[in-house]
Amino acid sequence: MTAFGLVLLTVGGSLTVTALALFPKAWGRVAEARPEWWHAFRFRPVIGCLAAALGATTSLSLSATVGAASSSSPPSTSEQTPVSTPKTPLAKTPTYYFILDSSLRMDSRLGRQPTELTVAREWLVRQHNQLTPSGTLTALRTFGDGSGPDCLEWTGLKIPLREQRRNARSFSATLTDLARRRVLAPLDKAIIDAIGDIEQRRGLGGTIKLVVITGGYDTCWNDPFRARSTMQSLRDSGISIETYIVVAGAINDETGKRHLDRLLSALRQAGFNPSDFITTNQDQLLQALSTVSHKLNP
Repeated sequence: MTAFGLVLLTVGGSLTVTALALFPKAWGRVAEARPEWWHAFRFRPVIGCLAAALGATTSLSLSATVGAASSSSPPSTSEQTPVSTPKTPLAKTPTYYFILDSSLRMDSRLGRQPTELTVAREWLVRQHNQLTPSGTLTALRTFGDGSGPDCLEWTGLKIPLREQRRNARSFSATLTDLARRRVLAPLDKAIIDAIGDIEQRRGLGGTIKLVVITGGYDTCWNDPFRARSTMQSLRDSGISIETYIVVAGAINDETGKRHLDRLLSALRQAGFNPSDFITTNQDQLLQALSTVSHKLNP
């Protein structure tokens, strides 16, 4: 018999005895039918005591039953699930995005061999393999090579954002296969497209380290303010940007110097403060790239 059935039986018996004690006429009818039973319990005080005792027993049974039910019931959710201490999120590693000028102006303007393009290409492969921590995201975009009549099309994402170890072989292979190199170079468009590549990659954190190696200013489109606004939009989304611009070779014409100054000034006015290096010979170029290496891997 279950505890619940025992309780019902006890309560029913208690109520029956109590009712008979309180209503003697009912006892009279019982006496006529069973006189020997009536005379055995003719003292109503005794019956009242029995009713009280039975009531007490009922109360004890109920208490015991409720206690047993309480002890056997599963603990509440708050008791089962301990309060967890929030963990400090892990710091996200930086993302490295390299932009390389692959136009013909990166050939031997420093007066010595190897060419600026060769120096930059070797540095990129070496630098990419030395990045720490291993597994960081890297990407490569070039500008100044491509097909089509529109020079705005002469920039392309050669290696998309993915883990460094998966890009290691691609960096070396891609940088040795730069076909259809052009004279014109859309530098500003390359920066804008690079920011677009970063925005399309969801879940990026940490700092974007944008490294630009160029033979000079934008000779195709020249829109530094749009490049600046695109970078501002990325920064407003919560992603910080460090910018490094290495100019390989002197810019001899005033127009070129003015255009490059406009780009650098626009970035500084927006608070990006790019680290820029204007080199006029190969030794300066090597020194500038070495400085960037130390900044990328402090």
